[in-house]
Amino acid sequence: MKQLFILLLLVGSIYSCTNEADRIPTTEIQETAIAPDLKLDPNNQKWRADEATTASIENMQQLMDAFDTGKNAGDIVAFQELGKTLNGELNTLFRQCTMTGPVHDELHTFLTPIMKDVKILQGSNIEASTAAQLRLKDRLNIYQTFFE
Repeated sequence: MKQLFILLLLVGSIYSCTNEADRIPTTEIQETAIAPDLKLDPNNQKWRADEATTASIENMQQLMDAFDTGKNAGDIVAFQELGKTLNGELNTLFRQCTMTGPVHDELHTFLTPIMKDVKILQGSNIEASTAAQLRLKDRLNIYQTFFE
């Protein structure tokens, strides 16, 4: 009887976990995979970013959208220029940001991998630059998932 109870408890736990995972939208699962380090605010809402930060992120998104990976494949100078331009936009973001507290901390969590990949773009390894460019595009595209 005790073993049957344990078995039922185990099956119930597994079912409830599986059932919960089935209710998570696919896009949310994908975004979590891209940014497992990010979270919503304590009320499970998007963080409120200042206008300057959002404008800088949108500028970086436009730069990434305009960068033609196929046309620039193997062109390390194109990747370096992209990195230089993105770095300038990051510097503008840092100068103009007025956010403080937990939202500021979450913004830094969001930006840390971006800063690393921008630095890689400015290097001389084409394979690393290509990978960094793809990661940057994915990371920048999830900004609106966590910030408004």
